[in-house]
Amino acid sequence: MLHASQLSLTHPFTGEPLVIRASLDDVWMRALSQFGWRGLLPLNERG
Repeated sequence: MLHASQLSLTHPFTGEPLVIRASLDDVWMRALSQFGWRGLLPLNERG
């Protein structure tokens, strides 16, 4: 299982820093709960 909640990169043409964020959806949250891993998430992502 792999989920990138945040990616940071430099725009290839402008050179500006970009940050792309994606929250965990319900499927990921259920899987984390089933494995007992939900408590490992940062507080703002626990839902």
